[in-house]
Amino acid sequence: MNRYIYGLAGMALGAALIFQYAIGLRFGWISPLIGLLFALLVLCARYFPVGTRLGKVEFEVSDLAILMALVLGGPLSGFMAAVPGAVYRDRQRTIFQSASYALQVLAASLVLEAAAGPLLLSPLEFGTTYVVGLLGASAAMYVVESLSGYALLRIKYGTPLEEWMREILAPDTPSQAALLATALLTSYATVWLGPVAAIALFSGAAFALGMVRFIRDQKDKAETLQREIQALREERDGLQTSGIVFAAKMVEKIGSRDGLTHLIAAASAVYAEDLAREFRLEEEKVKKIKLAALLQDVGKVSLPDEVLLADPEKLTPEERARLAEHPTHAEEILGSIPGYQEAARWVRWHHERIDGKGYPDGLRGEWIPLEAKILAAASRYASTVLGRRRGEDDGLMLEGARKELIGACGGELDGVVVRTLLRIIERGGEEYALGRGERFSFGLASAEQGGGSAKDGPGLRLISGGGGS
Repeated sequence: MNRYIYGLAGMALGAALIFQYAIGLRFGWISPLIGLLFALLVLCARYFPVGTRLGKVEFEVSDLAILMALVLGGPLSGFMAAVPGAVYRDRQRTIFQSASYALQVLAASLVLEAAAGPLLLSPLEFGTTYVVGLLGASAAMYVVESLSGYALLRIKYGTPLEEWMREILAPDTPSQAALLATALLTSYATVWLGPVAAIALFSGAAFALGMVRFIRDQKDKAETLQREIQALREERDGLQTSGIVFAAKMVEKIGSRDGLTHLIAAASAVYAEDLAREFRLEEEKVKKIKLAALLQDVGKVSLPDEVLLADPEKLTPEERARLAEHPTHAEEILGSIPGYQEAARWVRWHHERIDGKGYPDGLRGEWIPLEAKILAAASRYASTVLGRRRGEDDGLMLEGARKELIGACGGELDGVVVRTLLRIIERGGEEYALGRGERFSFGLASAEQGGGSAKDGPGLRLISGGGGS
């Protein structure tokens, strides 16, 4: 490959010397100016790609700029325009591209000189002779570029001729046709409007094409980013769903041991949801509060039966300390679910008290978030109602539950939250106050899973969350 690249460079140098000796570089004052203008355009195209897709191949304005510099100002202009497109950090690639461009410009110049000569260095005439010369120059550039490129592919990768013609040469035909058509139109405009107007139109069209490509690329990037975001959301939702279902199954397991935890969790979730809506919290937070209430006692899964099933008043200090750890265990479980770190902190503090005598952190008053106060009040009321003594009259039990809530104001529970809950209970009727009905069935509302579709498990139903009472 090295021998081929350096051999191609030697061939280009030899061809340039022969061309200079036989024909000479014919140019006037306008040639360097034309070359410089098109070189600037090619340089801009390197850092701000200008082109469009035709078939499977990109039609690059830089290729057209080199051809136009050649046909307008002659070989010197073509060489100048090609320089920015030939320079790369890799030395071998720079040598190869420089040699390829030099051979293309020399071959095209030879054909053009034989037919009509550069447009701005000859009488301004757009006729059959010039069109033939332009067609020949374009074909010469295309043939030299194709052959030099194929030879490199053959040496470097062993690409068969048939594969090169099918995969590279044939798909490139539309872009070459577009390049030739644009060159003809620009040449025609040069004759009829003048060089300055033609170059201005050419540059303006290139800029417009660049903007179209830029907008298209930005749109493609935005669509790709949107797809990636959607994939991440789906992955997050899948992790949320699996984590939440797993936690719910643990709560259900606890309920199978004491016969009560999962029922209290279901009722707490309903009351907490309605409390959150009564406080006009945003819907996303309402959903998280409901789910936090449903799973707030998941930390009890690690408690032994002698602690879980015993009367809290009869626990030893060590057992009471063990029980007091369940909010932190619940926080660890919920905190591992993506998007529920904040809800996990509410769960950690649902046993904190307004007077500062709660656990695990001994928070007091306003230091306790409203969401944790809602969980505490909903859980306390649900525990009172569902933990009633067997055979107790509904009316007496409800009256006692209301008195307990009121008595807990300012010490255990927040007074504003308690009064709001009592108002909701009064408005909901007796069945609601007793924690009965479809809404109080233990399950996960699909809304709390970000629209996920968790599978129903044994004893675990997915039910729709209700609105207010």
